[in-house]
Amino acid sequence: MARYLIPKPIQRQYELFPGWGFTQVTVVAVGLVTGVLFFAMLTVFHLSIPIRLIAFVLPLGIGGFLAFPPPNEQPLYKRLQAGVGFSKSPRKWLYDWNASDWNE
Repeated sequence: MARYLIPKPIQRQYELFPGWGFTQVTVVAVGLVTGVLFFAMLTVFHLSIPIRLIAFVLPLGIGGFLAFPPPNEQPLYKRLQAGVGFSKSPRKWLYDWNASDWNE
């Protein structure tokens, strides 16, 4: 009797643009809205235009940096999630701390 491997269903992310799904666009949109709010808030306090532009561009840039897929196809927030998951995972230490480094 032949055995066949049954493929596991693979979840695919719907992409609006290549490498940009709903999650990435949402992160950039949140950065854009935050930048607009900072710009409007600093306009009320009559600060200079360069300071207002920095307050607008900085959250937008942070959102884009978090969502932008780098060459290894893993955005920063995915790497951070994986790092947190790894730090919470149990570890099996194979090194015997009581063993001597010298052959006796």
